Amino acid sequence: MNRPIKPNDKQVVMAIAKAIALFSFQELEELGCMLTEYFNRKKDG
Repeated sequence: MNRPIKPNDKQVVMAIAKAIALFSFQELEELGCMLTEYFNRKKDG
């Protein structure tokens, strides 16, 4: 069963994204920023 992503999932998502080597270093940084913004909006909204 799937569940919505939670803030403590960020490290795992980032590790998976890095491990699959599909993204450049810059894209990984952008992904990290997008996840941070997403969680901040969920917390504030």
